[in-house]
Amino acid sequence: MRLTDHQPLVEAIAAKLPVLLCYFWEPSQIAASVADPRHWQFVQQSLSDMQTRLAEKGLKLYIFHGEVLSILDQLRAHVTIHSIFSHLEVGVASTFKRDLAVKRFCRNYGIQYKESAHDGIIRGLTHRQNWESQLDNFFKSPLANPNLEALLPLQLSITLINPQNIPSTFFNSQNKTFQQGGERVGWQYFTSFIHKRARYYVNHISQPEASRSSTSRISPYLAYGNVSARQLFQYAALQNRK
Repeated sequence: MRLTDHQPLVEAIAAKLPVLLCYFWEPSQIAASVADPRHWQFVQQSLSDMQTRLAEKGLKLYIFHGEVLSILDQLRAHVTIHSIFSHLEVGVASTFKRDLAVKRFCRNYGIQYKESAHDGIIRGLTHRQNWESQLDNFFKSPLANPNLEALLPLQLSITLINPQNIPSTFFNSQNKTFQQGGERVGWQYFTSFIHKRARYYVNHISQPEASRSSTSRISPYLAYGNVSARQLFQYAALQNRK
């Protein structure tokens, strides 16, 4: 959930076809026991950050409530779906099965489904030969920053967005002790870590109380894709050379 270092978005823009930027609130995933409402609050905050940044460029993120296949089937009845671009799934079993179902859907209807590597992860490897060098090459490769000015947006004339069906608790987090989601907030945490807290990291790491003020706090932003591991690697390497 970011707008920088995003290979699927780069490829979607390069296709020079109308692009529909979308996120799916899936009832099956919300009902699953793999996430707490505070995690979904983080997701909603991340989406709001994306919507704000896209609106600054006259673009829109469409948020759907429903199962992916059901929404895709409804979309297919109104628009021609040429390709679907996404990152390679690295979630849990239920999201992996969902992606397999999307692949079958695409094959059935002649839709190209293009998945891009997520943080250098190569799924399905049976060995680790050259794994370290491949990961190193990935981290040092150029960032895939989309040119949003070149994005041709697809405007929907149908109503498939039902935010009223999304639990209100996802929108009403009043707990200021929780970290807020979003790409911009993620970068604030990481840059402040590099320039301030990191100097005490090694000395404080084994001290539960002291380490609260010297850790990066970047984990949720990596987990939900607000920032990429490659971005952080390159930023840290650049600061280390200064």
